[in-house]
Amino acid sequence: MRDLKGRCWMAKTIIGIALVALLTPVAIHAQDLNTDLFKAIARGDAVTVEKLLSKGADVNAKEQYGGTALMGASQLGHIEIVRILLSKGADVNVKDKDNWTALMYVSEKGHTEILEMILSKGADVNAKNKDGGTALAYASQNGHTKAVETLLAKGADVNAKNKDGGTALMAASMLGHTKIVEMLLAKGADVNAKTKYGATALMAASEKGHTNIVEILRAKGADVREINIYDSNPTCRKKKDVGMRIKKGWEDIRHSKGVIHWLFNLIYNLLLLPGRIILWIIFSIGCWLGI
Repeated sequence: MRDLKGRCWMAKTIIGIALVALLTPVAIHAQDLNTDLFKAIARGDAVTVEKLLSKGADVNAKEQYGGTALMGASQLGHIEIVRILLSKGADVNVKDKDNWTALMYVSEKGHTEILEMILSKGADVNAKNKDGGTALAYASQNGHTKAVETLLAKGADVNAKNKDGGTALMAASMLGHTKIVEMLLAKGADVNAKTKYGATALMAASEKGHTNIVEILRAKGADVREINIYDSNPTCRKKKDVGMRIKKGWEDIRHSKGVIHWLFNLIYNLLLLPGRIILWIIFSIGCWLGI
């Protein structure tokens, strides 16, 4: 009986080793196909992409940062490759390590035709990444009017906020995208929405000198008192966007760097002066003694 059990155990072990030996080349082969797939997408080689997928490359494979073939092709604007990937079942709502989706990448770049293709496959128009950013926010920020129009038509939340409380309207106002500001307001964007630092779209447009946008926002009911209070009250000014404060701080340091450097050198030389005098005395005595 013991010999029989031993033989059974040995048979199972041999079968296990054989399976591993057989499956390992398959796994390596699949990994190579996926690597080649990403390389072909980077080159914009639609023919090779189709061949690799037919050989078994995973259409939803991810690279080291969680990006997929669809994300890469969408961002690079390879329409034909996107069409192939979607026809092979690419997941339009998968997220990378920073929770970006293919829709966010294509909205940021403004490739409208690809954007429409992805939306037609059920992409979540209001998905958010780790920073709370949305496809609409990135399209608005980068001035992609057609992309913004398409996203709004598909139900994008015009008042969605990122983790700092920023909205698409604030981004478009700050960067001077007048047409997009008008489009967002027409869809009900909150003209007086505030970030967690108290900033509004009107403040952003005013600070950047976009007078036409300032007038548009005022005509839509932007609270002018907010900007007046903000400019005159030191406490309110402290609420300014953290990035702005840091930038201003570095500029102040850069402008005063010459004075700081001069003071540092003065103190350094004063501290070293006694040591230099002693060394000079020792050197002089040595020369006098002929050492």
